[in-house]
Formats: sequence, C-alpha cells, structure tokens
Amino acid sequence: MELDFLLYYGQADGTYVSPSWVGDDGTAKGGQGKGTEFSFTHPLYSSAFSGLVKKERTSSGAFNFFNPFTFQLWCAIVAFLFGVALLLILIWVVAPHDQAKEFMSPDEKAAHSRITAGDFRSLPSAVFHSTYHTVAGFLQADDFEWVSTPERILRVALLFMVLITTATYTANLVAFLTEPAYKVHGPKTMMELQSATVCTTFLADTPGAASPLRPYVSALVQPSDPFCFFFTECGQKFCAEKLQSGEVDIWIDDKNFLHRFIVKTEERGCERFEETPNIRLLDSYSTIVFLANWANWPLAASMSEALLYYEKQPLTMQRKVNSFFLDTTCEALAGESTGTVRIKVTDMRGLFYICGAMCGCALLYAAFLRLCLVWSKWAQPADDDTPKDNNTPPLLPMKRRSLDWPADDALGQERNGRGYMGNNQYGIESTNDIYNVSDEL
Repeated sequence: MELDFLLYYGQADGTYVSPSWVGDDGTAKGGQGKGTEFSFTHPLYSSAFSGLVKKERTSSGAFNFFNPFTFQLWCAIVAFLFGVALLLILIWVVAPHDQAKEFMSPDEKAAHSRITAGDFRSLPSAVFHSTYHTVAGFLQADDFEWVSTPERILRVALLFMVLITTATYTANLVAFLTEPAYKVHGPKTMMELQSATVCTTFLADTPGAASPLRPYVSALVQPSDPFCFFFTECGQKFCAEKLQSGEVDIWIDDKNFLHRFIVKTEERGCERFEETPNIRLLDSYSTIVFLANWANWPLAASMSEALLYYEKQPLTMQRKVNSFFLDTTCEALAGESTGTVRIKVTDMRGLFYICGAMCGCALLYAAFLRLCLVWSKWAQPADDDTPKDNNTPPLLPMKRRSLDWPADDALGQERNGRGYMGNNQYGIESTNDIYNVSDEL
C-alpha cells in the first residue's frame, strides 16, 4: 500500500487516514498486524455509522380527526360527561324541582317522578335521558331546561368544558388533517438489522478484508466500482436507487454524511428517506497514523494534544455543524411545527380541576337546599288535633272597618256576580253583601 511505503521509508512522519481505513477495533485495515505497527493520534473527526430507510407517502387514516387529542384525553372527557349525567340524577334526588317536569317528555316525567320519590326501578331510563342531555349540551345542541340553581351551576361547568375543549380541538384539527402521512419501511432497531439487506459505501468489502458490517446484517450490497466507495457521488446514487427500488432494506454509512444527503444533497430527500436514530454501530473517526517506534511517539503525543485543543474550540464545532447541516431538520424544511403535537390529559388537567370544583359546588348547594327543606318541615308547628266540620266554610280574615271599597253595585256586576273577592260561595252579589256575610260568620 502507498501508506506503508510513505511511513516505512521515512517519506512522511504521519499520514491522515479516512474512517474507512480504520477498523472497528481501532486497528488498520488492509493488512495483517497493522494495529501493532502503527500509532494513532487523537481523532481529528469522529462520528458513528447509522442508517437511512425508505419512506413513502400514504393517504390519511379514516379516523385521523381523533388525533388532536390523545386516547387518554378522550377517555377523560367521556368520563366527565358521564359524571355530569350522574350528578344531574343525584341533584334530582337531593333537591327535586317540580317545575323541571314542564320541559320533559312523558317518559322523562315518569322517570323523574319515580327517582325523586325514591323508586330507583326507573334508574336506567333516568341515566339514559340525563346522559343524552349532557352529551347534547357538549355538542352544543342543548335542548334541556336546567331549572333549579344546582342544575344551572352544573350546566356552567359543562359549558366551560365545552368552551375550552372545542377551541383547543378546532385549533389542532386543521393541522392534523393537512399533515402528510408516511409509511416507513426497513429495520428500526439493531435486532431488526440482523435480518436486513444493507447497502454501504464506507464499509464495503475490500480484497484484503471483509466489511465490518458482516456480523451485524444478513446480506451486504455495495458498488461494483471501487471509485464509488467512500460516499462519492456515484456511490450515493447507487445506494439511493437500491433503497428506493426495494432491493435493500437500509443504507448504512457515516450518519453525518447521510444527514447532509437527505437535507441538502438529495432533492425531496426528507420525503423519500428517514434516518434511524436507534441504529448506531462502529464508531467512525479520522486520525493521523505514525509508525509505532520511539522516535515518533513524542510527535504523536504533541499532535494529539493539538488536535484535542482544536476539537474543543467553538469555531471547530460550528464548522462541523455548518459542513453537515446538523442544525437543519426535515421538520423545519417541511415547515412543520409543534402545532401537530397531540394534546394530553396533563395539558388539560387545570380544566378538569375547575369543572370538577363547579360540579362539587352544585352538589353542595343541592345538599344545602335539602337541609333547608328538612329544617322547614321540622320547625313547622303541629296542626290542631280538634276535629273540624268539613262543611264549615273557612273564616274570612276581614273586618267591616278595614274595607274601603266602592259602595256601588256596578263593581259586582262587572265581575259577573262573583264579588270583589272572586269567590261566590257565600252568595255575594255586591260589595254590601260582603259585610252581611262577615257579620254572620
């Protein structure tokens, strides 16, 4: 090899070698015993080998409109609606309100009457009706009259939940419906790599040594022309075509070179290929090689110290980022943002806290009304036990001197003979007759 000639005959003190020349165990490739004959400096460039897999665009799923919220959040919303429906029934039991029956269907009236009377045989029907009205309210099609104060507090909690969830869902829905869907082929993990067919330009078989990828893959494909090795233009074209045609499952080379290929070199690379961050093997590095003898060790040590200092400089790091476009991602090129991130339960926990507190207030207020009703019945004085004649008309709470009505008979005639009190059970024909009846009583 030319490297052997330069170092053995003293024409060069050290020689820079590429990542393909240095094996995965840190020894030189291309000959026997090279690892014991050469000394390596600190790496001038270091990376790792990773892969690209095929990606193709597909149609969106039939239920893609559920994607703005996670499955756990949808379950939490359904549980909240069912809880509101049960609280509505509980309020009917604790603090019944007869006026609510005026806005119910006949089946609902029957179920409401039985529930408020303590007969729970119609509980399934009541649960169905309350759940229906709750879901209808959540869908902004509320046709239920929330009559009592506890019911209205419960309705405020439901409407607040509707306001926040509707605004959040609507804001994310368009982004998810317009987001392109892709199907990714090929291996995703090191375990799947063992049964995959791989294309490579850096780690190809050479006449002197087999590729270090052989123990990790099922089959290896490489360019037939040696000039296409080491990620040259023809090598890139070769592996890209093999991957798109499906002849290979994954393309493995230096991960920085692959990243630059899809974000800069290849047109629509992000739509056709995807990186595999979970597949990483065979650390790649470029270094300077010296003959392993006493005369070269001080030079090798000084060179390593200089390379280590150079590697840690901010300018060096920035040059690496600029050379391989490490600050550019496929998401940024596609104009995608975090707006397509699905909303989780933890993101909306404050909403559930507030609505839950409102539901608790509604239940407490219903219990307060129940206590007031019980207290009013307990504090009411007992009725007189003296038997009364049902035929005896009740006493009129009026006296002659307290009446100041017009002394004419026209008033009684205008009211069809009912008298001013609207009651003709005493035969009142005019205002004067009222006095006579009062004296008789």
